[in-house]
Amino acid sequence: MTRMPDRLQSLLRVLQTDGAKRLMRKGAWGFADHAQISASGFIMTVLLARVLSPTDFGLYALAYTALISINQIQGALVNQPYTMLGAPKSGEDFHRYTTATLWTQVALALITAAATLLVAGIAFMNDWGATGLIFACAPATVAWQMQEYIRRVLYVRSHAAGVFFNDVISYSGQFLVIVLLWWTDRLTTISALTALTLTSLAGVLLGLWQIRAYLGSNPTWTGFLEIARSHWDFGKWLMGGNLAAWTSGRMYPVLAASFISVAVTGAMKAVQTILGPMNILTFALDPLLGPRAARAHAKAGIPALRTQVGRMQMFVVGTVGVYCLLVMILAEPILSIVYADQYTEYAWLLIIMAINYAFTAFRGPLSLALTVLGKTDAIFRARLAASVANLTLGIAAVWLFGVAGIGIGILLNGIMLQVVTWHFYLIYTDRASPFTISRRTRESGPGGAALEPAAPSAESTRSS
Repeated sequence: MTRMPDRLQSLLRVLQTDGAKRLMRKGAWGFADHAQISASGFIMTVLLARVLSPTDFGLYALAYTALISINQIQGALVNQPYTMLGAPKSGEDFHRYTTATLWTQVALALITAAATLLVAGIAFMNDWGATGLIFACAPATVAWQMQEYIRRVLYVRSHAAGVFFNDVISYSGQFLVIVLLWWTDRLTTISALTALTLTSLAGVLLGLWQIRAYLGSNPTWTGFLEIARSHWDFGKWLMGGNLAAWTSGRMYPVLAASFISVAVTGAMKAVQTILGPMNILTFALDPLLGPRAARAHAKAGIPALRTQVGRMQMFVVGTVGVYCLLVMILAEPILSIVYADQYTEYAWLLIIMAINYAFTAFRGPLSLALTVLGKTDAIFRARLAASVANLTLGIAAVWLFGVAGIGIGILLNGIMLQVVTWHFYLIYTDRASPFTISRRTRESGPGGAALEPAAPSAESTRSS
């Protein structure tokens, strides 16, 4: 019998350790959680696209895009700082920190709800026609934000099984309510958002019980302000980047509604939904691997972080990359099967979105690394560069070419974000970026010594 290679034997021994078994169990729970979220979201969107008219579905897509954008502001100011700053904490220090961030989250949710109600009031006074839908967004944003915060607390404490069962109540519960509404012919844009609100609220009530052991005494006003300030310092550039995203990729549904028709916005949402199953993997990177990357960097510095990023990117290429390639090859028959030929004419747009989605997935580990390093201003700069390109060339493309211009703008946005994010990742992980070589060469002194400051070292990056 042939002897098993030594490296394979070593790998099997590693996989049989208690730590590896725990990691695989946590990963299995995490992927199962994101599988149920993506599956329920995919089926719900398909049902809405089939039942609603293209115009009504377009309005729903705009409202949902607004809710996601608000959630990304929450992610920048609460969830991502909580992951990176809270993961290394323990004991009573962690309990006080979690309690303070919970109150921070409550304040942010109420502020965004008040702003939404203000917009709804303006819509009502001006008879915009979508007043009820905007009003429905106000309680939806509160419930959804609170549930997302609780999910993050559980993920940071490596309680992936708790997240899964919480999402059974919220996301899978939302799916069941949507199916019931569809079955009884009561599925509308407002009833769909109401289902999101009620099921997310149920998840919040369960979640508060789940995280009760991680809460401590209420912080003093000074302690609360100190933590809020630390979150602002950490997340202000992330929030700026998320706001800039309104003028990057997420502005194209709005441009489609403004320059072409709301029905085209609905078509964009329908086409984008085909790529939804891969959210199982891409959405899992941040909550599952973010704390791990933060701990690896805190323990072993930038080389360990680079190793984590490389592994994540290989995983992305072998999963998301393959899926996007299949979608590109089979775009037209997929749309025909899923939407009964209603959106088949947009097969070319599905191909473009698949390319852009692959860019986004591959960029995810780079952005995560910049977040771990505290270089969130680099993420903002990448999105700002994409915003400038979109606000000039992107708007011009939509104005001149209509629906085709949407595809041009989406590709432009993806390429700009990919190039600039990669550039900053190389700089802040002590590697040379090809976009700075010529400048360094021009500014080098005798013998080729660069006159500009060198890229930050591992120690200086950690200390900053």
